Amino acid sequence: MVKVAIAQMSQGKLDDAEKELSDAAARDPKQSLVYYNMAVLRLKQGRTDDAFKELEASFLNGFSYFDEMQKDPDLDAIRNDPRFTALIKKYRTTT
Repeated sequence: MVKVAIAQMSQGKLDDAEKELSDAAARDPKQSLVYYNMAVLRLKQGRTDDAFKELEASFLNGFSYFDEMQKDPDLDAIRNDPRFTALIKKYRTTT
């Protein structure tokens, strides 16, 4: 479901991607990559505050791909935001 949602986002089908990610979260509410990709979706929708909430949910559910995340161009829009820096600092040190 996550892979389908990622493909849909790349095609600009944001509503379809949101449905896929919501369904995936309902199936496995502890899957950190669902929340991470929901954060990316929220950024594509221009919903930055919601993106931060989803990103934190991802971290709370065990996200551990911090090195890869630092290279993800989908996060460029928030990379210089102090909230992003604070989240990374908070959760990277606890994993």
